[in-house]
Amino acid sequence: MYNDVLDAHENAKKLEKEAKDLHKNIRDLSKEKEVIEKQRTEAVRKHAQVDLDVRDLEERIFGSKREKEEAARELDVLEREIQESRSELEAVRFSYNDQMTKEEEITKGFVSLISVSKLFICTQILDML
Repeated sequence: MYNDVLDAHENAKKLEKEAKDLHKNIRDLSKEKEVIEKQRTEAVRKHAQVDLDVRDLEERIFGSKREKEEAARELDVLEREIQESRSELEAVRFSYNDQMTKEEEITKGFVSLISVSKLFICTQILDML
């Protein structure tokens, strides 16, 4: 019986030691868990930031693409307006050249008429003398 009590006492000591070891392991694992949770939280935060950065870049790219497309449309409109202006200018140039030709003809005719009139007046004056 004494041996049984000693065995029980030794088993109790072993169990207490195992319990202490298990408590120590639990504390160590709790600390490790805290560290891992902090790392996880930081990783989630970084992941969220990367997601936001990606969305921001996508919006900027889409915005740039949209602005580029709008600029291309505006350029097309301006090129059409320039072409229309050139066509109008060409039409005006032909009209202007026609008007200049007519003016030259009228001026020549007028100069010729004045020359004839002067000649006629001169001959009449000479006839009077």
